[in-house]
Amino acid sequence: WYQRREWGKHSNLFLTKMETNSWPASSAALRDARQFLKDCVTRGRVLIVPDKDADGLCSGAIIFRTLQSLGHSDIVVRPVGKGEHVHQDSFRQIMRAAAPASLIVTDLGSREGCILPELPTLIVDHHKPVNGFPDGATVLSAFGHTPIAPASLLAYVLCSPLIQVPSSSSSSSLSSSSSASSSSSSSSSSSS
Repeated sequence: WYQRREWGKHSNLFLTKMETNSWPASSAALRDARQFLKDCVTRGRVLIVPDKDADGLCSGAIIFRTLQSLGHSDIVVRPVGKGEHVHQDSFRQIMRAAAPASLIVTDLGSREGCILPELPTLIVDHHKPVNGFPDGATVLSAFGHTPIAPASLLAYVLCSPLIQVPSSSSSSSLSSSSSASSSSSSSSSSSS
């Protein structure tokens, strides 16, 4: 089926063929975003810029932990502050000062125009785009896929297939070691 969308103040109309099973985003966008995260491991430093609200911070944290799970250790997280935005020149200077090789922006809305044109960029968002998406960016958007998922749920769906879950033997050893440490701490506190 086709869905008619109106984006931006210029009332550009787009007809997009929606996949029948495309929630919370298209499978192609999810595939491309997963590949972006895998490629980050070999590129170098990653800068994650989430919104400062709960949705933005959670989506940023999910992506941060996923990159760690993939073996990446050079990750910088810089939430936007009040009145800051990734499309402002002053904030672009802050981002460049972090010397990233890749940029990931979560829950900050989408609009036309590059954020940092020299960097591979992933946008994870659910807001209605303003005049389109940044040129050259990999975009994972829940907009247009009803019900519209928040960025944190979008990040979870993006990242969950990439996370290495510990085997049952390592999780049982973790629980037995935590049981041992809690019983030793309770015995030491009862002796005082």
